[in-house]
Amino acid sequence: MSVANRQQRVWLHDVAVICALGSGPAALRAALAANRPASLPLQSPFWPTPLPQGVVTDALPSLARWPLEYQTRCNAIALACLHQIQGAVASAIARFGADRVAVVLGTSTAGIGEAQQAFAALNETGDRLPEGFCLEQQGLGGPADFLGRVIGIRGPCYSISTACTSAPKAIASAERLLRTGLVDAVLAGGADALNRFTLAGFVALECVSPKPCNPMSVNRD
Repeated sequence: MSVANRQQRVWLHDVAVICALGSGPAALRAALAANRPASLPLQSPFWPTPLPQGVVTDALPSLARWPLEYQTRCNAIALACLHQIQGAVASAIARFGADRVAVVLGTSTAGIGEAQQAFAALNETGDRLPEGFCLEQQGLGGPADFLGRVIGIRGPCYSISTACTSAPKAIASAERLLRTGLVDAVLAGGADALNRFTLAGFVALECVSPKPCNPMSVNRD
């Protein structure tokens, strides 16, 4: 959550996170301080050979009350983060007005995971796509649109998708919105859900290992 004052100073007002190390900044800090490994199951649900991967194990909020196009794991992850900073977001809207708050979210997958499951089911049945799936779930603008609707803003609301740089570019875009004076606060960051599409891309680049990540080491493979 980024805000700016009249002198156009930009800063992070509040921070949320959910990942394989836990939910919330405090949990992430404690895991890093304790050098606790993330949840890294070797047998991937998305890949036929052993492959370490970080898995979010915390319970995610239900999206059952939202239209089908918004019911994706990526959106559930984004909503879990929003819940952590709900107070700050509500305060910004109350202070500046719904038309002066923006949402800029980076994503590289959006609902691609749901599409993969649906088309896998179609291949098995050869009949029709399963209920519970719609093509709109794949829209890369979906996560930002979803969060914008959840918090009820009327300011700019869009996604940025540039692979691994999506979230940093979203934060940079949020800063530009603030400095130009178009808005007074921006909900900015990124959300992705692991799926076979992502793993296949990194396998094609030959940058995966059967062992946990070991960067900056002569022993890495």
